[in-house]
Amino acid sequence: MEKYISSFFLILQCLLLTACSGCSSTENKKSVTPGLEAEYLVLNEKILMNLYGSPDEKDWAVKTLEKRCEEDGDPHACYNLASHLFAIKNFSGAVRYSERAVIKSPKDALYVEMYRQSLLENGKMEIANKDSLPTNDPSYLITKLELECRNQNKEVAIQIAKDLVGKEVLTAESIRNGFISECLPEKSINELTSVSKKNKVNFASFYYSEKNKSNLFYSIWDTSYFTKNQPIEKEEDLKHQLTMSWREFRKAVQSKNDKLVRKNFHEFLKTLKDEKSQAKQEANLYLAIERAAKLLLEQDEFFAKYRSLADEI
Repeated sequence: MEKYISSFFLILQCLLLTACSGCSSTENKKSVTPGLEAEYLVLNEKILMNLYGSPDEKDWAVKTLEKRCEEDGDPHACYNLASHLFAIKNFSGAVRYSERAVIKSPKDALYVEMYRQSLLENGKMEIANKDSLPTNDPSYLITKLELECRNQNKEVAIQIAKDLVGKEVLTAESIRNGFISECLPEKSINELTSVSKKNKVNFASFYYSEKNKSNLFYSIWDTSYFTKNQPIEKEEDLKHQLTMSWREFRKAVQSKNDKLVRKNFHEFLKTLKDEKSQAKQEANLYLAIERAAKLLLEQDEFFAKYRSLADEI
């Protein structure tokens, strides 16, 4: 009974979602055009859900992707099928369908990366399509370098690494911090880094900068120390006077210099009140900082000696 219900459900999917390789000739064969339209997104959602469903549902999903890739010219169907095959460790199948995705859409970095990873796991760079992934292409060379490292062919790996340094694909940071550092001897690493350029972008700084911007208090308070999970006393690069005042107040508390504690605390309070009086959209943020400062003074053991200052807020 369950089998018949499952079959009936699949036929309904064919009729509602259309364009399915597993449907009979009497069912609707209108093709859903790739894109961002709701019909296509719903189809993809159903396919992906069915890949993790019953055997019949999975079979429908795979056949639908195969048809859309091979007959309907849908590169994303090729990519989704390649991703599924990659996940179940069918790397030769993943190579086949990711290659088709790249052929249909050669500039899509997502498809190229799937193709590259499939070739790598398949362990046969010689089967790479020379038009989709030329042997002098950085993506090909990086993949081959990683494969040679896995196979412990250090001499070949060193030569490929030198070529990539010459092409300015590998930088000193990528050599030191990536898989190459675990592949090549230290002497070779030193030689490569001595002639390679540094990253044009400091990605660690870029990451922290972007993450700081997502913080609600970013517009009025330096959140860099919080993002880095380090004490504010150790953060030197601060831009907001309010944060600087709080940092200096905490440093004074650490030093147990009563006179300096009161001086820096009053400077913090003055800055807070001045900025709060001029604020428009951020008024609630200043109020939140004011309340947080009061709670810290009242409850944090760090300020145990100076609890009375909370009454001044």
